[in-house]
Amino acid sequence: MAGARDRNAVANRIGILGGGQLARMMALAGIPLGCKFSFLDPSDAACAADVGTLHRAGFSDLHALQTLAGEIDVATFDFENVPADSAREMSRLRPFHPPVSALQCCQDRLLEKRLLVELGIPVPGFHSVDSLPGLTQAIDRTGFPGGLKSRRLG
Repeated sequence: MAGARDRNAVANRIGILGGGQLARMMALAGIPLGCKFSFLDPSDAACAADVGTLHRAGFSDLHALQTLAGEIDVATFDFENVPADSAREMSRLRPFHPPVSALQCCQDRLLEKRLLVELGIPVPGFHSVDSLPGLTQAIDRTGFPGGLKSRRLG
């Protein structure tokens, strides 16, 4: 596997797809442990920039992903809306945790809920809504009060 290292080696150079609050908190927790952080984020205002190296580029910028991979041992992401294709590309270059399949699952709230149910983890009542009749069925099934959320991005 590209980027594979000795299993006993310490991965102290960490790349994060995203440079937001969670990336900053991860870095602040890791710096005292001797970890170094690099971030890929399209924003000039990425708040993690002052605790590591910021590569300002879009998540799908292949050159930026390769540059980031060249300076890290392991990679992760800091929010669920990082494009899965970008995470998949990074996982080809460096070990990526959690796996891309976990990212894909948490990007779709319905898939995420179904997985939690399958694993026996309690979740509030839910119902898939793809139409007005589906909304009526959901209300009949789950009752009020309730919330209606988009499956992705929101």
